[in-house]
Amino acid sequence: MSRAVAKYTEKPEAAEVVALRAKNLRRLRNARKLSARELAQNSDGMSPSYIYEMENNRAPLASLRTLGRLAKGFRMAPADLLAELDRPIAPPVLL
Repeated sequence: MSRAVAKYTEKPEAAEVVALRAKNLRRLRNARKLSARELAQNSDGMSPSYIYEMENNRAPLASLRTLGRLAKGFRMAPADLLAELDRPIAPPVLL
């Protein structure tokens, strides 16, 4: 079941932040070799479908509670997770 389109999509600057966080959430999960299901289970029983929706830019990481639950799933402090999610994505190096 997919959620309704969020209002943030009407504001370009907010949509950019949400898109960056979505990419970084997936990058971090893959770097830690966690499936969405494993991350969800480690995040106080969060729904794997909600993880997928956040990673696919269909739902923003909208609350401090969600951030805290994800941080627990990654075994890191919420502030450290937020810093990772807001990290600029480096362009690929061309050789």
